[in-house]
Amino acid sequence: KSVERIPHKLKQGILYVCLECQVAVHLCACGCGEKTVTPLGMNGWTLNFRDGELSLSPSIGNFSIPCKSHYFITNNKVSCSGFSNEKVGTSTVTIKYENRELKFDVNINKREEIKAQKYNKVTYLKKLTSAEVKSFIHVSSGNGCTGAQSMCVAGDYIVAAKIRSGYNDRTLLRIYDKNTGKKVNDIIDNFLHAGGMTYNSKENKIYVALGHGSNKYSYFKVGNLAKDKKIYNKTTRNSSKPLTGIAYDEYLDKYYISSGNTIFVMNGNLKYEKRITRIRGSYQDIGAYKGIILATYSNRLNAIDLYRESDGAYIGSYKFNIPGFEIESVDYYKDNVFFVFGNINGKNKDKIFKVTLDLPNI
Repeated sequence: KSVERIPHKLKQGILYVCLECQVAVHLCACGCGEKTVTPLGMNGWTLNFRDGELSLSPSIGNFSIPCKSHYFITNNKVSCSGFSNEKVGTSTVTIKYENRELKFDVNINKREEIKAQKYNKVTYLKKLTSAEVKSFIHVSSGNGCTGAQSMCVAGDYIVAAKIRSGYNDRTLLRIYDKNTGKKVNDIIDNFLHAGGMTYNSKENKIYVALGHGSNKYSYFKVGNLAKDKKIYNKTTRNSSKPLTGIAYDEYLDKYYISSGNTIFVMNGNLKYEKRITRIRGSYQDIGAYKGIILATYSNRLNAIDLYRESDGAYIGSYKFNIPGFEIESVDYYKDNVFFVFGNINGKNKDKIFKVTLDLPNI
């Protein structure tokens, strides 16, 4: 239902959409009656209606209300990762939008839940084959920059960094449309080794860890990534902790910076809070998603090791069985899909892949 303002009293099964406020609101799909608010737009959820099918992405996690429900609305189907009352079956969802009323029969299915467990040794939740890791973008070399280093998702774009290997005096930022994979721009700057990269959507800034042997990081305000030919107002600062990888967790407003065997948890102002000891060390980049740290590992094998921010527990790994592959960086896309950036053996073969990771419920 398209409204100028969200009504105080909501009806079950109706998604209220306020375009002026860029928000969609509904009562929790589990039936508990709690209000669920999903901001729309670049920093929130995306509402799609196509060919008679409705999707709201990413998933909806009501972890702050008693039912703790977590569900996905995709192509008219609501699949749950955790309804406390475990409701299943079929119901009707009505969407009123611009004087039109659309009704859908929605299947609610119990989705197998992976509960986080703490492990004391390397444990693989899944070993991913080449067929499960989908090639998405060929990140070609240019301007003498051949070394794949780091990547982040910034709004509608993927920003991938390649450096002039052996010199660290030039960084090529390849800019791609995150949905189509089409290259839209190149920006040349210098971020030394550019070992880690992350985007803070609240500040609209990209942060870059300058890499091996440096406690420095740079950040810059994101302008028009599709058109700008240079970085404006770049600032470089010293970190209180060493860093070769960096990730911003928007859900918790925290940064995670990594170096070797340690991940440092920092607050939203990059002030130190605590440290997490890794199950195995690495100098690659890291990622973050809603309180889970995704630490890339590469040493004869490639994996993503998962850590829970709240208590620092190691909660398992995903292994990549891809010949000639070296994982460098990971970032969230949508609907449990992540982008993974890696070096591929051979000249000019580096790629960004899409991979589905069913992260444990923490």
